[in-house]
Amino acid sequence: AWPLRSAVLGDVWPVLLAEGPSSVAVVERAPLLTRRRLGWLLALACALLAGAVGAAQWRARAQARMRRALERRVRRRTRELRIANAELRAVDRMRARLVRMADHDLRSPLGAIIGNATMLAEDLDGEGREMARDIVTSASRMESIVEDLLRSPLTLESQARPVPRPLAVTPTLEAAARRLGPVCRRKAQRIELAAGAGGTVLGDAALLGRVLDNLLDNASKFSPSGSVIRLCAEEGRGAGTVAIHVADEGPGVPEVERALLFRESDARPTPRPTAGEASRGIGLALAAMWVGTMGGTMRYAPGATGGSVFTVELPRAVTPPATPTPPRGVSAIGT
Repeated sequence: AWPLRSAVLGDVWPVLLAEGPSSVAVVERAPLLTRRRLGWLLALACALLAGAVGAAQWRARAQARMRRALERRVRRRTRELRIANAELRAVDRMRARLVRMADHDLRSPLGAIIGNATMLAEDLDGEGREMARDIVTSASRMESIVEDLLRSPLTLESQARPVPRPLAVTPTLEAAARRLGPVCRRKAQRIELAAGAGGTVLGDAALLGRVLDNLLDNASKFSPSGSVIRLCAEEGRGAGTVAIHVADEGPGVPEVERALLFRESDARPTPRPTAGEASRGIGLALAAMWVGTMGGTMRYAPGATGGSVFTVELPRAVTPPATPTPPRGVSAIGT
């Protein structure tokens, strides 16, 4: 700072020291050159100030232009999103109407098939009765598939979440084995229900039945004729859970395809049904969704000696403690 002060105020400095910082005295007694230097310095300061103000104004105008352009772009994209969402809602409404129409048009003939086959099963005996019961079972499963359409993500309408209730595991597994028995008999397969930790789980009876039907049906499709499908329950990995296993003797799932097992995808898995059965690739995705609505999880693991093991893990139902009986002459609270 000293060289600059000497260069600008060199001739004025003796005056400042002699008479004090009086601006009048400095201006009057300062030589002409020094006053010119002061003028240049003042002009330079004014120019710098004006440049800074101009730059700030230019920056503010540029930011305002960018903000307006961004707002226009946001408004345009918002309009486009509104239009796209409206089109998607219209498609979903149309899809939901088609599903409801299919449900309405399929229920009547299915009900007639089930009713007539039930009467035939009562009038016939022997092999004829078994065939009539198989018709009832297959028609009931088709009716369940129609229900699956209504519960699938294809409909936009919100579905009420099921209320988990205590379900006995062993009777649920036995009922699923009976329902899928006719399907397995066509391929000389059998369902082996292993004894294990049954107990009670929290779930929805209809949804859990559909999940088991789906898993057993897949096990039958992808297993060879004469094979055994094993169904059992045991303690789950998580604390307070029950694991239900469905094990087959099929080819298993390649490791590269396991990540897509429980997702809806147009890609078909490499393993194919062994008897030309239809496979749409949506069953496991729906089953996993249903298990999730019941607060459970679903997973896949290769079998120890080949095949596949699908596991459904649900929370174990805790039996509420019994209300103690009050002594004679004393009423229970709330009664």
